[in-house]
Amino acid sequence: MTITRSEIFDESEPGMYHLTARCVRRAYLCGMDRYSGIDYDYRRVWIEDRLRHLVDAFAIDLLA
Repeated sequence: MTITRSEIFDESEPGMYHLTARCVRRAYLCGMDRYSGIDYDYRRVWIEDRLRHLVDAFAIDLLA
């Protein structure tokens, strides 16, 4: 059963959140895809650069 975000987080309290993203159908986001043999490691730099850009845009801290 899903829970609405308003029931999980108290917006008046500052917090630290762990965010994850998942791929579907055995798709690799980063690293070597053992099924296709394609290396997607180049995406890691793109994702890190994009996160750094979003930190400035949304006034958040990126810890790792």
